[in-house]
Amino acid sequence: MNLEESNTFVEQMEKNNKNKKTVLIVLVICAILIAILLGMISYIKYQDSLQLKMFVDSKQIPISSTLLVQDNGQNYMNIRELANALGYSYQKGEYKNYTEDANSCYLSSAYEIVSMTADSETITKYILNKNGNISSEDKQENTMNNQLIMVDDTTGEQIVNIMVDSEDETAQTFAISEPIKYINNELYVSFSELPRIFNVQLDLSEQNRIRVNSLYSLLQSAVQIATNLGYSQVSNSYENLTAMIDNMLVVGDGTNFGVVSLTSGQEIISLKYQKMVYMQNTQEFLVTAENSVGIVAKDGTTIIKPTEYDNIAVLDELNKLYLVEKDGKYGVLNEAGETIVYAEYDSIGIENKEEFQAENVRNDRLLFDECIPVNNNGKVGIIDIEGNEKLKCVYDSLGYIANAQTNKTTTSASSEDDSEDDEDNTTADNKATVVNEHDNVLTIPESVGIKGIVVNLNGLYGIYDAQAKRLIIPCACTKIYSKTKSGVTTYYLEYNEQEIELGSYLEANNLKSVTSSETEEIQEVEENEG
Repeated sequence: MNLEESNTFVEQMEKNNKNKKTVLIVLVICAILIAILLGMISYIKYQDSLQLKMFVDSKQIPISSTLLVQDNGQNYMNIRELANALGYSYQKGEYKNYTEDANSCYLSSAYEIVSMTADSETITKYILNKNGNISSEDKQENTMNNQLIMVDDTTGEQIVNIMVDSEDETAQTFAISEPIKYINNELYVSFSELPRIFNVQLDLSEQNRIRVNSLYSLLQSAVQIATNLGYSQVSNSYENLTAMIDNMLVVGDGTNFGVVSLTSGQEIISLKYQKMVYMQNTQEFLVTAENSVGIVAKDGTTIIKPTEYDNIAVLDELNKLYLVEKDGKYGVLNEAGETIVYAEYDSIGIENKEEFQAENVRNDRLLFDECIPVNNNGKVGIIDIEGNEKLKCVYDSLGYIANAQTNKTTTSASSEDDSEDDEDNTTADNKATVVNEHDNVLTIPESVGIKGIVVNLNGLYGIYDAQAKRLIIPCACTKIYSKTKSGVTTYYLEYNEQEIELGSYLEANNLKSVTSSETEEIQEVEENEG
């Protein structure tokens, strides 16, 4: 190698070394930049994780300053704001009470209405029949043909035709462990009660993340889960879809229905029932087999075998009582499936309940949570929840109806001789007007001092006390009514054409059996002061 070649070689080596250093520097700079970028990303993610965010079906929704509050260590969410995010309409006042009370509200969706009041231990849901104005036979045929959600083998799309099994505006009472709160002129629901009120699943597994999954979102994954488990069909009864909130899925094979767990995939109720309807308030299934109905619990335990009764409905959710029908006669069973009232009555409950809507009776089939009205051959009686007959089925009706008295007076006046002068007719009209000032009465509230139920025998009225468990006022009164003035309701008896204030009468005759809440508060204050 000559000197010229040697110099060229050295120059080439130096050039290569220089290129290597440049590449190394670039790599180091890139590494540093990547590290900085990763650090920035990590920092941004960390800062982002510190911020509370809420998602509805994976879509982020803004969190206002009033959306979330804490009360006594419990987390609560603004009902109005969540309703808007989930597509519910929000109305002030309880459903059908037509008030503008801000401490109560009702929510409307496509299939149900949810009514609630602050500090109450219950909420009420009304299932809406959206199947159209079709006959019961057509509805039954539609239900049988379209009871399943299926997946199109070609497109993979769901064929959905949601049906409603309940009658229009069927009411369901839900017991809630954490009452609705009225805070800063807004209603709030606790996180624990949110799923059943809004029919959603709540995911709080991530820190500072609230994920709300609606029935629609759950349905998408539920069909895939059913397919993976070997089922190609999922019940599309709206009531059954709400079972997904409790991690259950009603599946079918085209003929029979069963239930599987959404989380484990294990079978809960075997695939052998002709029909299933989920009762969300009791978390139980109404099942049909061989044209008989029964009740199966959410853990698969049989409460009432589907072998004896033609129809079953929940008589009272809070006391776990069931109304059963057999050959056109009605009875009552308890949560153990034991008979409380034998299926030998024409009907159970208040037959003319629409006359007493103003009283806002929670359940017209179970007065004061212990008295079951029974009807047979046009006569009425009362049986308690232990099955003891308290009033024999010999009474004409329960409750006093002022309009019935008005009609009687008007009819009597119109049947008089046409020769009656105008003054006599005016007198008859005045009598009818006076009677109309009286309000119908079915029950006497505890604030009066009793748990009273008005009974009618041969056109005369008395009072049964559910607390004393006896008829405390015999059927000798011509009227038992109430009057409301300046927001205060007072109850009266009419005996020998004399108006007697009921509270004073009970006090004078030592008939009070219930201490009113106001009296208890006064006594508590006096004890504390003492």
